[in-house]
Amino acid sequence: MAAENYVFDAWYLSREQADHIGAYGKGWISRLKANRIINDQNRRMSIKRFETTLPRESFREINELDKTYRVYSQVLDVNKLGKVRVVVCYDSQNMDGKNNAKLKNTEDTNFTIGDTAAIDKERGWVSL
Repeated sequence: MAAENYVFDAWYLSREQADHIGAYGKGWISRLKANRIINDQNRRMSIKRFETTLPRESFREINELDKTYRVYSQVLDVNKLGKVRVVVCYDSQNMDGKNNAKLKNTEDTNFTIGDTAAIDKERGWVSL
C-alpha cells in the first residue's frame, strides 16, 4: 500500500518494522507502551517513569483540531528500537488528564504534532 506515512499500534512496533518502512524513505508513527524502556543520560527507565521526571515548563502548548494540547518531544534511545522521536502529549492545558506517548522515525520532519492528534482522534487510541 502506497503512503507517505504509516500508522500502527504498539503491538506491531518492532525494529524490523521500522527499518522496513524506513528503507522505502517513508515515515511512521506508533503508540508507545508505558512499560517500554528508554535510555536517557545513562539512566534506564520506563517511558511512564520518564514522563514523571519532565518539568511542566518543558511542555509547549499546541492548538490543533479545536483543542489545546501540552506536548513534549525529544529524540531518545528506546530499547530494541534505537534512536527515535518520542512525543508525550496531554490533551488538557493544565496537564491533569491522561497522556499519550508516541514514537516516530527521526528522519521524517514533516510529520507534525497535529497529525499525531488527528491520528488519536481517528484511531481512538487509549492513553497510557
